[in-house]
Order: sequence, then structure tokens, then C-alpha cells
Amino acid sequence: MNFELRDGTAVLARTPHALRALLAGLPAAWTTPNEGPETWSVFDILGHLGHGERTDWIPRARMILARGDDRRFAPFDRFAQARESEGKSLDTLLEEFETLRTENLATLESWRLGEAELELEGEHPDFGRVTLRQLLATWVAHDLGHLAQIGRVMAKQYRDAVGPWRAYLPILERETQVTARRSADHGDLPRSGDVVPHLANVAFLVREYDEALLYFTESLGFRVLEDSPLTPDKRWVRVAPRGSHEAALLLARAATPEQSAAIGKQGGGRVVFFLATDDFDRDYLAMRARGVQFIETPRDEPYGRVAVFEDLYGNRWDLVQHR
Repeated sequence: MNFELRDGTAVLARTPHALRALLAGLPAAWTTPNEGPETWSVFDILGHLGHGERTDWIPRARMILARGDDRRFAPFDRFAQARESEGKSLDTLLEEFETLRTENLATLESWRLGEAELELEGEHPDFGRVTLRQLLATWVAHDLGHLAQIGRVMAKQYRDAVGPWRAYLPILERETQVTARRSADHGDLPRSGDVVPHLANVAFLVREYDEALLYFTESLGFRVLEDSPLTPDKRWVRVAPRGSHEAALLLARAATPEQSAAIGKQGGGRVVFFLATDDFDRDYLAMRARGVQFIETPRDEPYGRVAVFEDLYGNRWDLVQHR
């Protein structure tokens, strides 16, 4: 879907109303909890959205349209809401956001942007040259991403209350690490301390994000660690087996003919991924029932019990229970 100004502003204009309809007057039990250490509550997210209205979208657009010699954006402070929201109520944050959004959309409309203006460029501190069209499209995707985040944070408050239905509610399993990664919202780097080197992500080439997500969550039973917009065409999507606590697969949509040609061939025809289990028969039968394509019957090897399967693209995996 290409960005059209009229279509994008239709979403931007509705965000304050959607937030007010869902959140106004809610008990604090819904709006103050977060998803764990280093994550945001609904209150935090609202403060972040308001800060973006003050310092990000329209100020950066104005810098681009000024066509000055220096079009480099100032880094975005992703944690400014901690001080800006202090002492305020959630309803106050809703009112402030609605006022700021109304003013910003009026400013945007007054510019009467055409195709030529949308192709003007600014300089992002991490991404380099970006167009006004990309900035405005990211504004829309940013809204939608945080609306989804609000729903996820709230849903997780009933993670235990739903009992066995949790198995059918993947939203309750999705995790987000807010400060331990590059900001998906604005691309600015968080400050962090020393980290012991470890394998964090392995790129996994895909045709489309959603088809790959469906396969990994429905067929393999993986959990979604993160699914955040980076640009209108690019997302930061991480998945991992439920028992994994370190490395994850980073689903990377192919962007060049060379990358497309490599989809399904990351191991050159040999097994390239190894899915370990503590109960081979349980997981083998469950995966077959969910349509996973095993290309051999299980076999016993000196190191354990194993069977090879192919994923949706043809990459080969071992399902293995080590001795």
C-alpha cells in the first residue's frame, strides 16, 4: 500500500478518538501496569505519543520543507514522558494529545503538500536521507503500532485469569524489550551498560512478514518477541521457541533479487536450523498434526532422536532430543 496523504491523515485524525473511547475513565489497574522490567504502561505510551506530537513529526516536517542547508533531525528522546507526564492524570494526557494532534493536522493541511514536497528529504541521525513521504507514513504506522501495544499491555493483565484459553490467545505471549534494542519508533539508540557478548538474533529471510509469522506461531508454536514498524515497508520482527531465552530469529523480508533467490536456501540444501526438545514424540506428533512437513521418519543417532523437516520456504531443520 503506497502512502497517500488523504488516507494517512484519516488514520491520524481518528487516533485521539480511539484512545479516548478505550481509555478515558478506566481504573488505574488497566493503565499503570506494564509488561515487566524496562517496558511501558498505557500511561507511559500516552506520554510518549504526546511528546512525539511536540517534538517529532511536525517539527521534522517543517525542517524538511524549509529546505535549509542543515536538515539533520535532532535525536528523539524516547524517555521524555517520564518527566513530562509526572503529576498528570491519564485523562489530562488524553486531552493534551488530542489538542496537539488537532493542531498538527491543521498545520499539515495548511501546507497543501503535493508530490514534489513529499519527495523532499531530511537527514535522520541513524537512517540518513529520508523523504517527507516516509516521515508522514511512519507517523501513521507509529500510531497503529502503539495502539496495538496498548491492547497487548492491557490484555496481558488477564494472562493468568483466562486460564486454559491462554493457549489460543497469542497476544498474551508477545513480549517487547523497550530499552534493550534500537528504537523501532524513531531509530534512536538507547543508552545501555556493558553487555556480555551473546548471540541475540539470526536473520531468517522471508517473502512476507505475516505469512512467516503465521507459520512460526501456528505451525511451529513459536512466540512473537517483537513486531514493530521501522519504516512503511520494513518491520522488526523477532520470534523464538517458547523454551528459548536468548537467541531469536529475526524475520527479514527479502529486499533485493539476491535476497529473494536465497529464501529457503540459507543452508545450501543441508540442515541449517536445530530445534531442540525434551520430548521428541510429543513435539513430533504435535508438529505433524499442525501440518509441518517432515521429510523422513524419526531415527535414533548416537547423539539423540532426530527427524528432519522443511519450513514453509524449504529450509531444513532438525527436530532433535539430545541424549
